[in-house]
Amino acid sequence: MHTRLILIIIVVSLAFLGCQSDGAGSGRDNNLTEDFFPIGNFIESQLRNLDTLPLAVIKYRTISGITDTTVVEKGEFRKLSEGFMAPDIASPELHNRYTETSFIDATLGTLTLTYTARDQDLLIRRADVLLNEEKGDVQSVYIEKAIEDKDSTVIEKILWTRDRNCQVSELHRYNNRPEQVVVTRYVWDDRE
Repeated sequence: MHTRLILIIIVVSLAFLGCQSDGAGSGRDNNLTEDFFPIGNFIESQLRNLDTLPLAVIKYRTISGITDTTVVEKGEFRKLSEGFMAPDIASPELHNRYTETSFIDATLGTLTLTYTARDQDLLIRRADVLLNEEKGDVQSVYIEKAIEDKDSTVIEKILWTRDRNCQVSELHRYNNRPEQVVVTRYVWDDRE
């Protein structure tokens, strides 16, 4: 009887301590000792890789259901992509203004790192990095920005799919005018 009581106390104590600890799949608040995933470095490496390939970058721009297709020079695409890398949320001045959470999806074998702005006045409101859990390779990066002006707001959603394409969806909200959605897709490898 006495042994059973001690065993129950130990099990309850361990369960209580387990509930207080931060589990592997739970979200966690960032602190300055943790590093954020270097999203800008990933995009830069993708651009360097693209420069070595004999592939054209095809731009598909859709406004009000009408799509225009053009070829974009790699230099022009590089300049445009610099906007995806700024501002750098991992920089010391912005690092503590974001919260990092992680989620492991065992079914898909992926790990998602999510960075959420603590303040809604920041340009980048959210960023997600989808990693292959086994290899650690990036599968995609999602960035959501809000650009506010006195008479308009643009919500920009960027999805960069590794070694394939980049899609930018923009929702333009104007005072006294209807909303407009613009979807621009840059494709350099359209294999499925």
